[in-house]
Amino acid sequence: MLNRLADGRPVDSKFASRFRIRRDTHKDKNELFYQYGKLHGLENIVYLSQEQIQACNGPWELQVLLNEVNDLPKPLPSQSFDKLVERVHQSMQSYKGAIDSYPKDFQPSDKKKMLALPFLMQKTTELPEPKKGQKEWNLFTTLYGKDYDHFNDLIFDQEEKITEFNYEKFIPKHLLANMDTQSAEFKTFVKALNMNMLTDYEQHLANQS
Repeated sequence: MLNRLADGRPVDSKFASRFRIRRDTHKDKNELFYQYGKLHGLENIVYLSQEQIQACNGPWELQVLLNEVNDLPKPLPSQSFDKLVERVHQSMQSYKGAIDSYPKDFQPSDKKKMLALPFLMQKTTELPEPKKGQKEWNLFTTLYGKDYDHFNDLIFDQEEKITEFNYEKFIPKHLLANMDTQSAEFKTFVKALNMNMLTDYEQHLANQS
């Protein structure tokens, strides 16, 4: 079966009904919790319609739909910090509208929990961290030239980034001579440079993620 999946060949969606995984000592005694707990990218279920979910005959078919959602083209990153904030506000407004459209018998306490859910998920997100001695740790060092914990003792990032107050340090004088540094377009340009310029510490965090 794995060979067929690797080759991109079709696999019977009901193949799982022919097998039973032995899990006598597993903590998930409930069959549904066990099966659906193994799905990857389950959070993408919010992008599926109610009809798509109800048409699934089991975890395998649901996983196929989740994979299709995950493979959709991702939106391009915002070109400026202001655009990023605007996009976040639009997303939160759309999410709030979806919650408000729930039936009237939806309990107010449940509604408040749903509205707070994005903030709770962001707050409790944890990324896996490699440990010294693991091959993942050595791979990170090989790829990026720094150990995974290189900046663990850093309290304040002192590396300077371009702003509208120090742009002379980053843009050559012969280029500045042809720019109107007081214009709104120039300030927007500097903001874009600031957003896309990463310090060594910020680049390290990006590599970790």
